[in-house]
Amino acid sequence: MVKRHESLIDTVNSLTPQVDKVHVYCQPEHKAQVSDFNEPEKVELIQSDEYGEDMGDAGKMYRAGAYADAYYLSCDDDLIYPPDYAERVVGAIDDYGGRVIVGFHGVRMKKNPKHYYRDRTVFHGLGDLHEDTYVHVIGTCSCAFRTKYVAFKFADCESRNIADIWISLFAQKHKIPVIALAHDGGWIVHTSKIDHKETLFHGFHNDRMYPGNQHIKISWEVFTV
Repeated sequence: MVKRHESLIDTVNSLTPQVDKVHVYCQPEHKAQVSDFNEPEKVELIQSDEYGEDMGDAGKMYRAGAYADAYYLSCDDDLIYPPDYAERVVGAIDDYGGRVIVGFHGVRMKKNPKHYYRDRTVFHGLGDLHEDTYVHVIGTCSCAFRTKYVAFKFADCESRNIADIWISLFAQKHKIPVIALAHDGGWIVHTSKIDHKETLFHGFHNDRMYPGNQHIKISWEVFTV
């Protein structure tokens, strides 16, 4: 967990100059301290074992329902975000009228999907995307919405992990446009301190074990502004 801790510090430090508050959802074995970060006054540490069941990566949505009107950005602790990241997502939300979910990693599901990792087209957050693209599923590694218009909350995550699926099903239910924003490859970068094989994404990429498979068997629609 030492490498994960070092990566978390880098991730949070890349974000604190850009935002008012960073809520860090920590799993039981991860005992970070606010003093670890460059701007500790902006950091809230949420120890999952003190707030009920550990919800894994869905925990990044823990404070989503706490704000009546805020720009809520969900991020991952294995990525480093560029200095204009928050400005980009807030500007995009405003440009599209507010009632959207935006991000930089998106997925279009194929017709009648059965397997999440097989039945889809991916627009990669770490690669090039030349134009804004409407998608079905947004990657919560780089996702943002305005709570005034998108009332997604932690309780909408019905089980542990698969945050991407939970927020995207919410968007389908409420007919909210979901947009993967144009960007250059290398703008968001994966940390050098964690082996990609140790991430949740790599662990779930064995499609047969992905818990989201049971939830993606719907007729996915693309909603536009």
